[in-house]
Amino acid sequence: MYIKRLLRREVSQPITKIGSRSMSLSESLEFLYHATNIFRTQHFVQHDKVREEISKKVRALKALKTHLLKELDTLMETKKELRHTAEHLAEQYEDINDKQKELARRAEEALRLVNYKEPLMTSVERAEAEELKKMSIKIHDMQIRLEQLKKKSVQQIKHADVTESNEKRKEIVFTRSQEKATKETLSQ
Repeated sequence: MYIKRLLRREVSQPITKIGSRSMSLSESLEFLYHATNIFRTQHFVQHDKVREEISKKVRALKALKTHLLKELDTLMETKKELRHTAEHLAEQYEDINDKQKELARRAEEALRLVNYKEPLMTSVERAEAEELKKMSIKIHDMQIRLEQLKKKSVQQIKHADVTESNEKRKEIVFTRSQEKATKETLSQ
């Protein structure tokens, strides 16, 4: 836009031909000097300015291109590093995942062996172990029942307190006729 403005002429093209009449040599020479002067002072100066501006623009664009290429190289290097890091992390994840699966498999195998292996006990020890299991189950059941009884006891105490407080609030007031009728009924 700026270059277009520089190329716009303030003066029109110099006249290079004047009709069909012939000119004398001195007029032609003067005419030639005048046209050459206009070209030098107007057109060539502007073209030189335009050339300088284009050169500046080219240098600026080259510098920008160099900067952008360096930045692109840096970004490509960063991309490579990130890709390498991601691959390394993926490999580590796979290794850890494989180890975790192996440990889980070994733990399951150990549990299976513990659960299915017959303990080497005598018949008396087995009987005692069975008795202990039964006692453990009974103790657990009794603990549950005890907790239930505690909860019921707390509920009954709360209910009794509520009932007692409600009874204290209520006073039975008899009229004289009701009082008289009650006394007669009680005396019979």
